[in-house]
Amino acid sequence: MAIESNKTIFMGMAKPSDKCLLVSIPMSMFRIQTNKFTSGLNYFQKAVLKLKYMPQISNAKIAELLHLDEHLINLIVSQLESKGLLLSTGFLTPKGEEMRNNADGFIVDDSQRQIGYIFSYDDGNELFPYYQREVNFAEVSNGELVYNTERGTRSVEAPLNIIESDNTLGLPPSEEEILQVIKNSTYRDMEGDGDVEDITQQMFQIKYIPNNKPETVMVCTYIYLPQGDNGYDDDWLVLDPFGKGNNYELKLYLEKEKKTNRQFSTVLFNTFKDVVTENNRKFDESVKWFEEQVQERIAIVFDDNFQKMDSNIQQAIHDVVNSYMRMERNDFKSISHAQKQMFFMNMQSAIESILLQDQTDREDIYEDLDNNYGEYAAQVDRQDCLKAVYRKKILSDTTFVPNVLLKLKTKNWKGRSLLDYLMKFIMSLSCEPNLEDCKVIKVFKNRIDTIVGITEMRNHVGHGTTESQDRSSAFTGDDAREYFSFMTDLINDYIKTLE
Repeated sequence: MAIESNKTIFMGMAKPSDKCLLVSIPMSMFRIQTNKFTSGLNYFQKAVLKLKYMPQISNAKIAELLHLDEHLINLIVSQLESKGLLLSTGFLTPKGEEMRNNADGFIVDDSQRQIGYIFSYDDGNELFPYYQREVNFAEVSNGELVYNTERGTRSVEAPLNIIESDNTLGLPPSEEEILQVIKNSTYRDMEGDGDVEDITQQMFQIKYIPNNKPETVMVCTYIYLPQGDNGYDDDWLVLDPFGKGNNYELKLYLEKEKKTNRQFSTVLFNTFKDVVTENNRKFDESVKWFEEQVQERIAIVFDDNFQKMDSNIQQAIHDVVNSYMRMERNDFKSISHAQKQMFFMNMQSAIESILLQDQTDREDIYEDLDNNYGEYAAQVDRQDCLKAVYRKKILSDTTFVPNVLLKLKTKNWKGRSLLDYLMKFIMSLSCEPNLEDCKVIKVFKNRIDTIVGITEMRNHVGHGTTESQDRSSAFTGDDAREYFSFMTDLINDYIKTLE
């Protein structure tokens, strides 16, 4: 199903710092038609909308009631007006009335349709997690990337093609996967504060335009070193290609690619090697020094049999330690949004790696599970299976299944999130004739709730897209220490099962 294309997408974002590299990533693009929809409101927008229901209340009075700056209230009121929820006179529109009564909701317009885009990368194996309402095409010509703006044609240096794709495209995403991507985007639009569980297949009419065959495109974005008052950070980030702050999923993907892609690794090294970082070392020296610190910490906190673990699990744990120590080295005084995000994503990856290894170790049991609860199993059957396992107190002293696991709406096993893996693991215990054969039970017992919490905390810190949105987060150094202690204890217990 390989489709040749030289289309390039670039949204015209400015350089994020003086030390950056414009790259292009091969992706598959699907054009999707759905009902027209709008997302809900963030916390402050909801509060202002509710107060605006009161006759003739001024912005100054709202600022006083909410203990916020009046300039911020003026900005929020402008946002509500642009969303069509408030009139310039200050009264609510009919749509505003609806949102006031159900401010956490997700509004679908049955009478109108809209076109959007879904992307996949890594040769079709990974879905880009966010839905795009529009894309801007550009052209590479004479060593430059030429693109159009409202003020005319602009150009930047040509992007570096860092990834060789074999153009083997995967199957188009299912309607369930499309809905999940839309849900992710809705959370992001609401800055992580809202309930969009009502997004169901019944609410949407989804159609590929013109068909379900993807088009290969090159999506451009910047890899860069953040710049502070005392120099550059020694940990590079990746801008979201569609203008939504930093993108941590792509960061993890490119980190993995760098380990096997010598051209990419070399270019990245040469681009940043002479940059002076905040610790007054050159970038390459700083990276080497910090890696030595990470390896020393691993040797201290983990059992001597650390090397017995699968290499993928070792790497995932290495990344957890790395992200924790990046927060720790500043004594947790200025934990950046990027550092928190990577910390939680790396913890998820580590736990996912253990669950994937369990699938390999108990392959026959998971095959039985697929036969019993595979693609066409009813959601209620899955819920009953989870409840049956919990009633036996195999994994927890409580018999209550975490609600987020019961609410999972996947209809097949294509999901690759930690929650999907966790649900499948718990259900596999219903097919296991000898629970002693499942070593991970001892590791996960009475830890499931915290693992679920890690997924939810990752969503909380992850869907805000800028540092200013993240300032309200209560995540502290004590929280970081607590989560890190949880992970080190879990991993050491897992290592003991390998002896």
